[in-house]
Amino acid sequence: PDGSCTNKPTTSIACDAGGKSGVCGDGVCKAVGACPLFVKTYGSGAGYGVAATGDGDFIVSASSTKIKALRIGPDGAVKWTTAQGSGGTFRDNRDVARLTDGSYVLAGHGSDQKTRVTRISGDGKVLGEYSFGSGGGERYLSRVDASHDGGACFAGGNANMGAGGLDGWVVRMNADGSMRWQNVIGSASEDALSSVAAIQDGGCAAGGYRALANALAARWDQAGNKLWEAQFGSGGLSRFYGADAAADGGFLFTGVEHPGGGSVALEKHLWLLKTGSGGEKLWETKLPGEAGTSGHAVLELPDGRIAMAGAKDAYAGNVP
Repeated sequence: PDGSCTNKPTTSIACDAGGKSGVCGDGVCKAVGACPLFVKTYGSGAGYGVAATGDGDFIVSASSTKIKALRIGPDGAVKWTTAQGSGGTFRDNRDVARLTDGSYVLAGHGSDQKTRVTRISGDGKVLGEYSFGSGGGERYLSRVDASHDGGACFAGGNANMGAGGLDGWVVRMNADGSMRWQNVIGSASEDALSSVAAIQDGGCAAGGYRALANALAARWDQAGNKLWEAQFGSGGLSRFYGADAAADGGFLFTGVEHPGGGSVALEKHLWLLKTGSGGEKLWETKLPGEAGTSGHAVLELPDGRIAMAGAKDAYAGNVP
């Protein structure tokens, strides 16, 4: 809690606190709580989503042939893992959310490029598996956010309905795991949704990209009716990867923005944009002086401040 390091491997991790550089364990980083409490790896595969359990533990969704998810204690120790099942079928579980009944839902897809939504209990038991959508083309759900009524909103891509090719896909799930509604937004080019936020009124908002150029955002009401759709960015390479519903009724989106021309890798910037409740842009900002960066998650804190997590291209520097 005070930002100090609890094991030696983290003492060499660098941080930047208020423009002052330091490493974990020194006064600069400890002053702002910038040091991790642990840094560990867990077998093969990758972890993409994380959900707090409410008692200090975390559920991590896994992209692996062996496990769907794992529960990690506050010290980094693994408490349990949920196996993929017989045959070692690959499952790409990209996100996880804690539902109101204390269970957890994983959003992802299998090696057959079909949706795979899994519900697990707090002790790792599989409570149900669902596959939304239909058709022989690609469809996947990569992000999930729990709704207040026990269900959830999902976002991803679907090539079986809509304008043709891959389109942005949003799914609203009921508390019992059934699909309440689904909707797509798209164009003749490739489109996808890579972020989602459940709204207090029972609707969903999502962000992604259109035609591999502009950032795309939209909102649906509790019945699945689209209330608005908007594009942002300058057409070079603009995408939203993270979304959150703000307390004032607006929405926060984070991702990457590139004006076009020049090196995409070196000139793209972590991008934060806020809209009003009707999708109008209120303001936007970029991480100053940090080229090659992108935002992947955003959260409005109770005091109104905004926290983000992202990445920086490996050849351009460290992860911010």
